[in-house]
Amino acid sequence: MKPQRPVLFICEDFPPDGGGLSAAAARISRLIGGGRKTDVVSFLRMNPDQPPRSDHEAETQNLAIHRFGPFTKGWAADRSWDGYTSKVITQAEQWICSSGLVQRETIVVGFGLKSAGILAASLQKKVGCPLIQCARGNDVSRNLFDVDRVASLYDSLSASDIVVAVNGQLSKLITSVFPDIGQRLVVIPNSISADFGAAANRLPPLGDPARGNYLLGYVGTMREQKNPGMISCLIDSVVEPRGGRFRIIGSFDETVLRQCGYGDIQLLSRKTVDFARAENPVALASIIAGIQVGVFPSIVEGLSNALLETAACGVPIVGTEAARELIEMVDERFICSPFRSAEFTEVVIELLSAASLRTEVGQKFRRVVDADFNPAKEAARWNSLLARVD
Repeated sequence: MKPQRPVLFICEDFPPDGGGLSAAAARISRLIGGGRKTDVVSFLRMNPDQPPRSDHEAETQNLAIHRFGPFTKGWAADRSWDGYTSKVITQAEQWICSSGLVQRETIVVGFGLKSAGILAASLQKKVGCPLIQCARGNDVSRNLFDVDRVASLYDSLSASDIVVAVNGQLSKLITSVFPDIGQRLVVIPNSISADFGAAANRLPPLGDPARGNYLLGYVGTMREQKNPGMISCLIDSVVEPRGGRFRIIGSFDETVLRQCGYGDIQLLSRKTVDFARAENPVALASIIAGIQVGVFPSIVEGLSNALLETAACGVPIVGTEAARELIEMVDERFICSPFRSAEFTEVVIELLSAASLRTEVGQKFRRVVDADFNPAKEAARWNSLLARVD
C-alpha cells in the first residue's frame, strides 16, 4: 500500500472568519485531516502596514491551522493598493517554504482560484508538488468573463493536475471557455455539516400552513449572480398577491438591492421582505423551517451549503441548473430557467397550492441530502481523489 502524502490546504477564509466559503473550507479540510496529515494555511486579518506575522494551532493530531498576514485585500480607501496582493502572496510563499509546510511529496490544495489559488499555483511551480485547485461558484461567475481576471484564472487552472468543481454546471462552464482543462475536471459536491444535519433531522415534517406566513425564502448571500431580479418578480407576482412575506436568510449586498429598485433595507422591510440570520445550526434550521418553499434562482453558482441546508430541513425547492445535482434527484420539474419568470412562478404556485405536495417533496429533499450529501460521502469522494494522487 502506497504511503499517504501530506496535504497543504490553502484557503482565503477559515473560521472564525464568516461566510459560506469559510465554512466549506473548514469542513473539507477537517474531512481530509481525519485520515492524513493536513496543514491549513489561511490569511490573517491584520493592519497591512504592520510587518507580516503568523500564528498556528494544532486542532487534532493530524490537522493544524496556520494563519499568515496581512490579508491579500485592503480596506483603506485613502491609500494605493497597487502591487499589494502580489507582495503578500510572495511573502506568504516564502513563509510557507521556510516553515517546512510544503515538500515535493506534499499535495497542495488551493481552495478558491483567487488569492488561495494563485498562492497554491506559485508553490506548485516552485516546489514541483502535485496541485489540486478547487473552483467555487464565486470564482467562476466573477472571473471567467472579466478581461482583467480571466488570464490569472486560466493560469491557476492550467497549473493544476486536478481541478475540483463543486457541481456539473461549473464544470461545463469551465470546459466551454477552456476546453483543454476538461480532462482534469472532477466534480465533488458539498455536504451539510454533521451538526446541521442533526439539527435538521429533529425538525417535524413541513407543509402545515400554520407555520407562518413566510411563503417563500432564499438562504445564502444575495449577490448579482444569485439573480435578485427573479426574486423581485416572485415578490410581485406571488408573495404580495397572497398576503405573505419573503424571507432572505443570510447576508445581502445593498448595491444589488438598489439595482432591483428597492433603494435600501428600510424600504424592503416596509414591503414584504425581511432578513434573518442565525448564530448556530439549531437556530438556523428553525428559521429555514419557517418558509413554505425555498427558491434558488442563481444564474451560476456552486452547490451551495445553503441550498443543501434548505433541503435538509425538508423545505421543497425550486431552482435553476445551478442546483441540478440536488434537484434532479427529487424531480426535474422543479428546475427552471433563471430567465423565465413565468415558468418559475408557475412551479412555485403549484407547490404553494398543495400542502400535501409540499410535505411530500420536502421529505424527498431531506432523504436525498441524508443519503447523498452527507459528510461521510464527501469525505469518501475526497479520499478517493487523494488516493489517486498518492
